[in-house]
Amino acid sequence: MPSFAILQELHSLIQEAFAFNDDHLYSFFMDGKRFGKGVYHSPMNNEGPYAHDCYRYNKNKRL
Repeated sequence: MPSFAILQELHSLIQEAFAFNDDHLYSFFMDGKRFGKGVYHSPMNNEGPYAHDCYRYNKNKRL
């Protein structure tokens, strides 16, 4: 997976690797805290920020 991929692509790879069928909401907790600042949600969730808006890497900080 390229370092410039978005979290949505990482989610898709996880789904494929474990033969999941993408039938649940999901979130990425970048700082390990459920209500922290680094939380990115499934696009089907009713609150953002969303996984498809966040890259795994930027020039200042690797996620």
